Amino acid sequence: MAADSNINWNEIWKNTFENHMISRGQGEYALMWDTKEKAEKYLQMMNQNPERTEKIISQLSFSPEFRILDIGAGPGTLSIPISGKVHHVTAVEPAIGMAELLRERTKTETKGNIDIVQKRWEDIDIQKDLTPPYDMVIASYSLVMLDLKQAIETMQKVCSGEIWLFWMAGMNSWEDHMKKLWPVIHGRSFTSPPKADILFQVLYQMNIYPNMSVMEMEHVKTYPTIEEAVLETRKQLNCSADYDDQIRELVLPGLIYQNGTYINQERYKSVCFSWKNET
Repeated sequence: MAADSNINWNEIWKNTFENHMISRGQGEYALMWDTKEKAEKYLQMMNQNPERTEKIISQLSFSPEFRILDIGAGPGTLSIPISGKVHHVTAVEPAIGMAELLRERTKTETKGNIDIVQKRWEDIDIQKDLTPPYDMVIASYSLVMLDLKQAIETMQKVCSGEIWLFWMAGMNSWEDHMKKLWPVIHGRSFTSPPKADILFQVLYQMNIYPNMSVMEMEHVKTYPTIEEAVLETRKQLNCSADYDDQIRELVLPGLIYQNGTYINQERYKSVCFSWKNET
């Protein structure tokens, strides 16, 4: 599918993201992970669902001498296991809590070959913050930059090998809950973040023709009680307990009771884009 040359897809990406953040009343994504406690909860969730990390790493081919750039590294979900396979990893992570946890983990779980740059990718100074060229650049579910075209151009400037991008395709149950209840609670519609179709169009319009593969993932979340599931959804919706009845109507059909816990189990799709950088 060719990108329509009359459409500025980078602007569509930007506008969709801005509308998403406005609809949620949200600022920078990094502010979601401003404490180590939040980062630890995220890491616990990822450890309970190792499939995504395993599938990503299984697609990548490393050599021991490789130098890797991991953009939006979080608590080291990819950086730490990859560091054991390569010479060096540079991890870019803007969130205070995520970067703090990553620093702690590098001391006990790596051979000391990870550099951490606590900055937004948009604010990176290539000469001061990085040591290019990198043999591989990875951005795994971290493309939260409004100017996607510029972000990718910066990746190209520092990469002498392959660029790998992973991003969502389609809605998950969380977004479905948002779309149904956000207007009721906040009086405005909920806008999902841009998906993989727009990312493809931006790349194509940049004359980048990536390899693509669709990955189907399973995500499992357990709750000791139904009320815990309701409470977590309430926090996502940024609302009071006044809406708990409506939340239960949405959440209950997706929960399975097993071995004394309530389980939310869903499958979702994402897309992997990769190409050999020729810039």
